[in-house]
Amino acid sequence: MSSLELVIILPIVLGFLGYLISFLRNEFYFLGAVLNFYYALRIFLVSRKMDITKRIFEIFNFTVDKLSGFIILFISLFTFLILIYSVRYLKYYQKKKEYFYYLLLIGSISCGIVLSGNILTLILFWGILLALIFGFFQLTTKNDSEYAFVKSIFILGLSDFLLILGFSLLFVSYGNIPLNLKISFNNNLNILSFILISIGCFAKAGAMPFHSWIPEISKIMPASTMAFIPASLDKLLGIYLLIRTSYFLFDINTNLVLKNYLMIIGSITILAAVLMALIQKEAMKLLSFHAVSQVGYMVLGIGTGTPIGIAGGLFHMLNHAIYKATLFLTTGQVEYWTKETKIEKLGGLAPNMPITFSSFLISALAISGIPPLNGFFSKWMVYQGVLSLYKENNYLFPLYLLSAMLGSILTLASFLKLTHSIFLGERPKEYEKVKEVNFSLWFPSIFLAFLCVLFGILAFPLPLKGLIYPALSFLKVEPFGFWQPLLAFLLIILGIIIGVVIYFLGTVKKVEIKEIFVGGEILEEKERHFSGDQFYSPVKEIPLLSKGYEFGEEGSFDFYNYFKAIFGVISLLFKKIIDFILEFIYQKIVYLANIFGILLKKIQSGNLVDYLVAIFLGIIIIFLILIL
Repeated sequence: MSSLELVIILPIVLGFLGYLISFLRNEFYFLGAVLNFYYALRIFLVSRKMDITKRIFEIFNFTVDKLSGFIILFISLFTFLILIYSVRYLKYYQKKKEYFYYLLLIGSISCGIVLSGNILTLILFWGILLALIFGFFQLTTKNDSEYAFVKSIFILGLSDFLLILGFSLLFVSYGNIPLNLKISFNNNLNILSFILISIGCFAKAGAMPFHSWIPEISKIMPASTMAFIPASLDKLLGIYLLIRTSYFLFDINTNLVLKNYLMIIGSITILAAVLMALIQKEAMKLLSFHAVSQVGYMVLGIGTGTPIGIAGGLFHMLNHAIYKATLFLTTGQVEYWTKETKIEKLGGLAPNMPITFSSFLISALAISGIPPLNGFFSKWMVYQGVLSLYKENNYLFPLYLLSAMLGSILTLASFLKLTHSIFLGERPKEYEKVKEVNFSLWFPSIFLAFLCVLFGILAFPLPLKGLIYPALSFLKVEPFGFWQPLLAFLLIILGIIIGVVIYFLGTVKKVEIKEIFVGGEILEEKERHFSGDQFYSPVKEIPLLSKGYEFGEEGSFDFYNYFKAIFGVISLLFKKIIDFILEFIYQKIVYLANIFGILLKKIQSGNLVDYLVAIFLGIIIIFLILIL
């Protein structure tokens, strides 16, 4: 077997052995994740030199190019890091055995999706992954999880059905074609196929209006699951397939309407989701809305059709997977000690958890687009892609640019709220003894936070020239603007050093806690505590936004509710129809039974001759049946 098969098969086999053999469970799971990463790394290195295609059972084949090579590397990396984190985080989890097995299965099958070289191979692995994700979600041990589970099943199931339908239409028209065959939008069937496939990509990545399953599962899933599924894995798969479909299978640059379709979806996703994140009072749900909002930048960049925009969208996908996984993991580290994610009940944990705070702060600044971190660089590339649209006389580009920039400002605002709520401010007394988590919990998050810094400062030589540009070799990204991230980093460090020196030279004073008087009364400690969940509450009262928030909180923007209502009406209609049919059949049976009863009554005359005639006729009928 080659690395292409082993990267999929070995984690499955070793995971199964770990599932069966309890005393070597962690060893088998760890070995499966390590080998998955090892063979993914080998595939990545080979893909830098050449493309590989391997046929499996005649109708299936695996194909590796520079795009799939780098995606599979990061899928295996996140699988490995989440497994390390989960060993301690889920130490007392009731379904730990099943959890780790599903983790390895999902990681390996995701590799199969990225390696898929034709339509049938992709449909096979995509369908298997859907079933595994449903099983993974069922492992939750929290109460009242049925609604979230059913909602995720419906949205992901319906969108995946539409994606498979879109590929099936292409299969009927063109056969089992490779996924790098350029198909033109010369007929409506091809356009419909692209739209159906894009819906599946949107739901997987979490773009609006197919996003609502992510905030819902954040209420019932552990932090490690959120870091793995919506934060990293689904972004890698959804955006990978959207790029593969838009520029390898089709060429979206030939259809201006479809380009604007992507950019409108991206812009709405950025703004609507970040506005919802702004008012959340639960950390995981706030992060889940940001996991949705950031998808908008990816879709917007891809939709521009410009080289720098596409590269920026792909780079932002990678950056988002890094910093969003970090944010979920660090929030999980806080929950590990406090057993709490409601931000009104947290605060002041930075001194107790310095490593966790550092990881969280770096990733929060990265997602907010603060230079010189990676999130700024990829957003800047997307902005450049949008600005390039003026050359195509696309007069909507100012709206796209405004939504992207406003989304970044509001992202920073919401993370100021979350950072203050969890790590700054006054610490509740019950968390005085909270301490830093152990190595297996903080290592994955600090490693990913380090990547946020590294991929920002050394964006040109490392991620762009090493990963992004080779994956989009059909594009020629021209030099853009003036930005020297290393110089900016050095200047920021210099500014921090000067600030620290000034602080220690004359402004350091011992902290004194004074009594606070309000209305002539001394406030108690609880009353002095200002909770971060009060940040931006007045935003909900703004006339233009109040109705939007009201509709959003009632589920008016959630297409799942509309489908639920439609199917409810359809089911009621079918119930009425079926009741009518059953009633009609029942009445006819009663009518026929009455007639049969009357006939039997007349036959029962009490006359011996009538009975003998009936017996004789019955014998003749039986005889004829036997002969014929």
